[in-house]
Amino acid sequence: MSLLDEMKKEVKSNYERFEEFDDYELSRDDYDECDRNGKRLKYENKYFAKRACLTARALYAYLTDKKADGGLIRIINSVCDEFSWILPGHKADNPHIDLYSAITAQVLCEIAYYIRIPDELHKKIHNIVKIRIKDEYENNVSAWESYNNNWLPVCAGRIGMVYLYEFPDDFPKVKQRILKSMDRYIESFGNDGACVEGVGYWRFGFGNYLYFAEMLKRVEGTDILKGEKIRDIAKFQQYMFIKNDMTVSFSDSSKHRVTFNIGITHFMKSMFGDEIKVPPVCYRDKISNCYDWASAFRSIYWFCENIADDGEYFSGESTEKYFCDAQWYINRKKSFALAAKAGNNSELHNHNDLGSFIITDGSVQLISDFGAGEYTKDYFTLDKRYGIFCCSSAGHSVPIIDGRYQSFGKQYKSEVIEAGNNKFYIEMSGAYEASGLTGLRREFDVRDNSVILCDKFTFTDNSHCVTERLISMVRPEKENGAIKLGSMAINANCETQLSEKEISGHHGEMVTLYIMDFALKGKKFKAEFSFGGGHK
Repeated sequence: MSLLDEMKKEVKSNYERFEEFDDYELSRDDYDECDRNGKRLKYENKYFAKRACLTARALYAYLTDKKADGGLIRIINSVCDEFSWILPGHKADNPHIDLYSAITAQVLCEIAYYIRIPDELHKKIHNIVKIRIKDEYENNVSAWESYNNNWLPVCAGRIGMVYLYEFPDDFPKVKQRILKSMDRYIESFGNDGACVEGVGYWRFGFGNYLYFAEMLKRVEGTDILKGEKIRDIAKFQQYMFIKNDMTVSFSDSSKHRVTFNIGITHFMKSMFGDEIKVPPVCYRDKISNCYDWASAFRSIYWFCENIADDGEYFSGESTEKYFCDAQWYINRKKSFALAAKAGNNSELHNHNDLGSFIITDGSVQLISDFGAGEYTKDYFTLDKRYGIFCCSSAGHSVPIIDGRYQSFGKQYKSEVIEAGNNKFYIEMSGAYEASGLTGLRREFDVRDNSVILCDKFTFTDNSHCVTERLISMVRPEKENGAIKLGSMAINANCETQLSEKEISGHHGEMVTLYIMDFALKGKKFKAEFSFGGGHK
């Protein structure tokens, strides 16, 4: 069976999964409850299940007779009749248009373009999109227009596509405003092309940039995909797959394993050539995992049977990459991979995590960076965010100085001393408000089968205590003087205290993190760790 046939089979299976789905109505009580208590998932799970059903039914119609059946017509009507498309967690800052109101509008317009629906239903889409998107955009300036993150291409790009589908004669009057948002998004990247929000947000933001860019050029002739910086942003994904399907999960990355959209990746390959590497197809999105029509549709619409994956690149014995603006370092060896970061503690989707690192053998993160926790109101409230374990440096593999964690703010930063030739050395004392700390140099030396971590501390006197902390999602075991973590052994020059902590994952699931604390005391000393021995 060809890959395209396999995806078509997934579309059919997904359609059958939602064939009896009739739980269309979103509750205003759930919406208001989310607004009151800041807990998003109860309402959002229903919201996105409904979008998944819409996608399943529409994609099946597209691949069969391109005509809407009764189930698709009913759910389109239901989406049009929703009291709001804006998520409750977004409405305080963006009451006019948010990410998902823009997405919903574009999805309805695109479905109406590619699939035959009754004229009165198309008119209903046209009218509600005019009220909720066109009129709101033309009569208001939204907060997201001043952001420097994924909101810009998602909102502006989808709005631009709404105009091109339903209001093409009015597109010229908003074109420059939309392009300003798209330019602002590209300017938010450093010249290294890294997305400090993580690969999940890269895909969300840059994917939507590509959706709009492709349509803009095809319909109107303007090309916004030129330039070396765009090419470097496009290459970011391939560096994030550090070992098999294990990905870099710094900041609010949503998973340790991030699948890729094969349509987006094939489109980038067709645009930018062999510099773009296609991950093995076994790591692609399954159609059943896509709630967003635009993403699922382009998995097929942009799929190219003549493009093969670059499996040899991803299974190669050694790849070293340093992102000089983001200050992220990646070193992939035959049996394991290391990712480590410097930067500052006021980045997009920031965690206080200077010096954090990941070691994976390709099956699990042995030394873990948990990534995003459950999104709640508190998670995005500045005076509460860094009390959340996974956002605080307490939840990362970094030192604790005299009981103090790293501080939030752009002034709390690290300096990269050396990056390359299997070395990543940083000075990170600037991450802490710690009296008497005059130096904290963290050194990673990467060998063929191990990583040597050496931290060198300097204080003004002997009254200070340091706890070296390591975080894992694998239960550690003490064995013959070492700490055993799955396929890896840790050898340290100090005693270890083991504990564990349950935290809420991004989708509300409870996850156990295992904590290894190593106590040190003195004026000037170093802590050495050897990670290796027994890698698969």
